[in-house]
Amino acid sequence: MGPSRLNLAPSPIQMPPPQSPRFLSGSTSPLPLWSPPGLYEKAKSPSYLSLSELAAFSTKSRLSKILRPKTLVVMFLITLCTVAFIFLNPGSAGLVQLPIDIPSKEVQSQKPGEVLNPGPFSDKKHLVVVAGHAIWKGGPMLGEVDEEWTLEPYQKGHNESLTWIEHIEKGVEIMSADPESLLVFSGGETRASSGPRTESQSYWNLADTRNLLTPDTYPLATTEIFARDSFENLLFSICRFREYTGIYPKSVTVIGYEFKRHRFSQVHRPAILFPEDRFTYVGIDHKNQTLVDEMAKFEKSHSLVPFEKDPYACFEEVLVEKKKSRGWAGRGTGGYERSCPELQALLRYCGLQKDGTVKLYDGPLPWTH
Repeated sequence: MGPSRLNLAPSPIQMPPPQSPRFLSGSTSPLPLWSPPGLYEKAKSPSYLSLSELAAFSTKSRLSKILRPKTLVVMFLITLCTVAFIFLNPGSAGLVQLPIDIPSKEVQSQKPGEVLNPGPFSDKKHLVVVAGHAIWKGGPMLGEVDEEWTLEPYQKGHNESLTWIEHIEKGVEIMSADPESLLVFSGGETRASSGPRTESQSYWNLADTRNLLTPDTYPLATTEIFARDSFENLLFSICRFREYTGIYPKSVTVIGYEFKRHRFSQVHRPAILFPEDRFTYVGIDHKNQTLVDEMAKFEKSHSLVPFEKDPYACFEEVLVEKKKSRGWAGRGTGGYERSCPELQALLRYCGLQKDGTVKLYDGPLPWTH
């Protein structure tokens, strides 16, 4: 016999039938069960896959993972949380936030004599207000020199701060003499040059630094940090009293300049319908009578007369501009519409009628029951 010949022809390879799950050559990722016909055979040798087929396979593989039940549950929870966040924080999505009435103990209306937040201060009945006039920055002279204050130009050079210290001292004195009283220093972030410092907190700090307050009386003197004018000094302090004690005050005492007595007693008080026999004003003026006379003239033209025309400071230009400049930080009413829901209508009230006259608020209030 002649020498045998080698058979160099390739032998046919018998491929096993497709099994489930099916895998790409060299991969542990299964092909989706709904793979198009012939894709498995081509996937055995990736060189046979066209770019379009490879892209289709990749997309469908990712989609198969996304459509898994656990993944769908996670995606649903993420979507739900996102919708809830936007609903509760509409400003974050550029939406306009509308007032929403959510019934809760904190926002329910107060009935006569009812204490909504019983606590250590629910026995207080007398509100004592010290209205702020400037911001004390601190210093070794304890507020007795202009350099330690952020002042308006018209306040400089007269040592007005000595009178403000007397206001603080009188407020602490009245609070200390009446166990049913709560002292509220009122005044917001009225000076942009002082940043987030408030008149009220600076007054509290000054009272503490001058040893007028002690750890025992700290809880009896609080701050109202949003007021931008004298009307808000009164109304917002009443709201602060309600936040602090759970009730509205039965009586109110305001401490300020004597020449502002008429503004508080005969303009602001009637505007909020507070009973005259339960309202007291304590006036303390500067010792320089010539200065007081000048301040009284300024008071009449820039505050008293405008407030008589516009008790709620919503359209008289001098009052609106003053409130705008003092409200530079954008605090507004500070959330009192929610913490004092009984006063919501009053806090929003303007009173200007179509004929140009002003109608005082006549709705129900806690102290008019």
